[in-house]
Amino acid sequence: MKTLSDPSATAVNFAPQASTVDGLRALLKPSVGQNTPRISPNEFQAYTIPVALVRMKLEDDRDIHLVVADTISGNTMIVEFPDVACEGAIDSAKKAEMQSARATFTAACGNPSASSFKNLSGFATLTGVAFFDILHGQSGVAPNGVELHPVLAVFNITCSAGSSGTATATPTVTPTATPTTTPTQTSSYQVPGCYRAGQNNCNCSDFTTHSWAQWFHDTYDPTDINKLDADHDGVVCESLPG
Repeated sequence: MKTLSDPSATAVNFAPQASTVDGLRALLKPSVGQNTPRISPNEFQAYTIPVALVRMKLEDDRDIHLVVADTISGNTMIVEFPDVACEGAIDSAKKAEMQSARATFTAACGNPSASSFKNLSGFATLTGVAFFDILHGQSGVAPNGVELHPVLAVFNITCSAGSSGTATATPTVTPTATPTTTPTQTSSYQVPGCYRAGQNNCNCSDFTTHSWAQWFHDTYDPTDINKLDADHDGVVCESLPG
């Protein structure tokens, strides 16, 4: 299930729903065991979340265990990048996406250590499928055990790696921090009323400024479902002021 190689993976909605770390942490905690089938509705849904990067480690199963934090509260959860050469992942229909996401992440942050956690600083926007893990004292785990596992896409990543750190290190997150590199974007923008996750409902006329439209695109619609980036140059609604 963690590699989308289970039979029920064909029923997953891969059109991502916008959320946050705190939004996923607020989901009802289900009862899970070693062989629990995929749980409806959340494990049948992909999510896109803005995150602060906290620390990473290479697990025994070769997955990259990445602790991320909510960009406002600093509360943490886990996301994981499978090794697509391993059993299950190698036969997954989403192998290419998992491989690309992992390559994008390691290109920005470097390779994790298998012996200890490495501290990170930076931001990213991640898309992945929800998975509720058994709580067993994992570093950075959400109270309900929710993870993005696997991560399928990485956008707008800025990352620097520090020294090895303890598994209990608490991230420091500036309340107005944004996971993108556009300096005019802040967390004060509101999601427009036109927005429906996974649907093409918004257009440039729904925004009053370019910076608001750019923030929405980078945070909630990085794959440009709403087609705000007409010339595909990464800059949306260029005719708007500001």
